[in-house]
Amino acid sequence: MIRACQFCTTEFQARSFERYCSPKCVVRGRSKRNDAGCWIWQGHLNGDGYGMVGAWRRRGTERAHRFSYKAFKGDIGARAVCHSCDVRACCNPDHLFAATQMDNIADCIAKGRQTRGTKSFTAKLSESQVREIRALNGSARKIAAQYGVSHHCISDIKLRRTWKHVE
Repeated sequence: MIRACQFCTTEFQARSFERYCSPKCVVRGRSKRNDAGCWIWQGHLNGDGYGMVGAWRRRGTERAHRFSYKAFKGDIGARAVCHSCDVRACCNPDHLFAATQMDNIADCIAKGRQTRGTKSFTAKLSESQVREIRALNGSARKIAAQYGVSHHCISDIKLRRTWKHVE
């Protein structure tokens, strides 16, 4: 079936469900530019706030920013695609760069976006409890019993191996 692309109006041989002639038109057609120059994905967002592209020419589902990077800049293999703008729903190729996973983690830490403290779903203590624990005297085992954690956890808190961000 011949159809006109919903973004650029070019006619193309379409499968029954296709609305766009190319991956570039998918990205441009499904995003909206904001004042900061980000192309905000208008389609489905996953639970983490990343845009998702589904089944373009039977390739399966992938994150919109990775799809955009591949469409405009080329294949990236197993590398990570990072946002210079730190907007998860952005798919502007000028805001994206390929990096190793270690570079991605370092970028996250440098920008203060890492999950730590009560942001972590595994956290059993709050920042105020950590302050209390650091002020307490006594054995780590007794303190651990009070707070329902291991004595190793208490030792790590007191020695500032964990919860380093809490003063």
